[in-house]
Amino acid sequence: MSESNGVKIIGLKVSGIRKIAAVEMQLADKGLIPIIGKNRQGKSTILDSIESLFSGKKSLPDDMVKHGLTKGIVEAEVSD
Repeated sequence: MSESNGVKIIGLKVSGIRKIAAVEMQLADKGLIPIIGKNRQGKSTILDSIESLFSGKKSLPDDMVKHGLTKGIVEAEVSD
């Protein structure tokens, strides 16, 4: 089995995006990472935030920034 040459997200910080005031997470090095929660708790927002890292600002819906704020932040820590 060959090793991937891609970049891995090992940490994610999201703040001021939709209903997420602030979240910081360290991600597992291997395997699947379940995103579990009740409806309207931010699961899709986490996925949209990750998508924005790869696709840029153009991929974001107009309603991504939390109501009342002028900007939101999505940061990733990566390893190769």
